Amino acid sequence: MNTIKKEWAAWLITLAPAIYLAITWDNIPDQVPLHYNFKGEADRMGSKAELAWLIPLVMIGLYGLLAVIPRIDPKFQLRNMGARYTQIKLAVLVMLSVIFVAIVHSVQPGVGAGFMSFLPVVMAVLLPLMGNYLQSVKPNYFIGFRTPWTLQNDAVWKKTHRFGGKLWFFAGLALIPALLLTPADTRWIVFLAVVILIALAPLVYSFVAFRNEQGFK
Repeated sequence: MNTIKKEWAAWLITLAPAIYLAITWDNIPDQVPLHYNFKGEADRMGSKAELAWLIPLVMIGLYGLLAVIPRIDPKFQLRNMGARYTQIKLAVLVMLSVIFVAIVHSVQPGVGAGFMSFLPVVMAVLLPLMGNYLQSVKPNYFIGFRTPWTLQNDAVWKKTHRFGGKLWFFAGLALIPALLLTPADTRWIVFLAVVILIALAPLVYSFVAFRNEQGFK
């Protein structure tokens, strides 16, 4: 019973895209867009039946992965994070759930692919949230900026995640208005470029921080 009480929010978020798909099933055409290019335009069509198995499979698979990794983490740090890890798990599930709900909504008649151009804005809203959580992630082998240097040195891990978390937080805040001012057909390009940058910057930072910790100039 305690497990059910603790996990009901995660289960609801996990099943939300499948529930929305079931509710709107009759409104969805037999052929739907299954892949979009960097401009948010559909470049591959397929049967809506693919959505019926793909969405639950990915969401349940992600939920299962996030539920298992604290138990197999050799450092036991994720398990010791307690409620903080639960918040991170929910944030990750929300991000993917929002993407799938948006995809299901976009394939319905009268909505159009133009709706997908707003998805980067929604995802940018989640970046500050993730940045906030990244700063509190303890050293582990599954979540965070896992480089040879952060895994070797706990101080480097802490410095890198403090830097990366702040970077994600402020980049997300700046990206939201920037995307709203960006033409719809280039929002995905801008979003992905920023995400790649804020993902790579902490990796470089971890190398520099490690060298400083070791006394290299």
